[in-house]
Amino acid sequence: MRTEKDSATPRRTPIQRRARDRVNRILTAAEALLVERGVGDLKMNEVAERAEVPIGSVYQYFASREDLLGQLVTRYHQAIEDYNRSLFKETDSISGFLTGLRSILDFAWTYLHENTGYREIWFGAQTFEPLRQLDWEDTLCNASILSDTLKALLPNIPPAELEAFCIIICDSSGSTARMAVQFPERAAQLQEQSWRMITSRLMEFVSRDAISIAG
Repeated sequence: MRTEKDSATPRRTPIQRRARDRVNRILTAAEALLVERGVGDLKMNEVAERAEVPIGSVYQYFASREDLLGQLVTRYHQAIEDYNRSLFKETDSISGFLTGLRSILDFAWTYLHENTGYREIWFGAQTFEPLRQLDWEDTLCNASILSDTLKALLPNIPPAELEAFCIIICDSSGSTARMAVQFPERAAQLQEQSWRMITSRLMEFVSRDAISIAG
């Protein structure tokens, strides 16, 4: 699943339940502070105070603020990736792919709106290099899930084209979601236009694949 993202795991892996609970308390405290103050003002000593743990315990599991933010991002991303994989596990038709893709986009948009902490990190990722890198890796991971499915459904389309298409789907959908948050009065139209562009291009691939089979 993930490669580079593995570097976002805690510096010391919590094994015992008490240790796992402590890590979750730290992450929960960090998330609450992100909601209140944003990514730029997150401080490790304040995370420790909010979690009611010694500052040494925070650094025991997270080497830096970047490590802590990275673990939060990874936790959010994993939830979305797991959902995506479950949808496409047995997809065997273009109509099934479209149904799954629409569900993914609706889930991602809803997740963004309902999880304030994730929203703060996600917007912060655009100006904070370590988070931007994790965001890009997540885009590639989700694009791979989509393209692996399409390659099986459209065997006559060059794989590189489908991979590029799926990267664009994931990246442009993220941009659309950000705009929808900034301009809620236009959210429905932004999402609908994004969906039309995606489906239009997909149908072009379907037509090309069918022509190749007929030829």
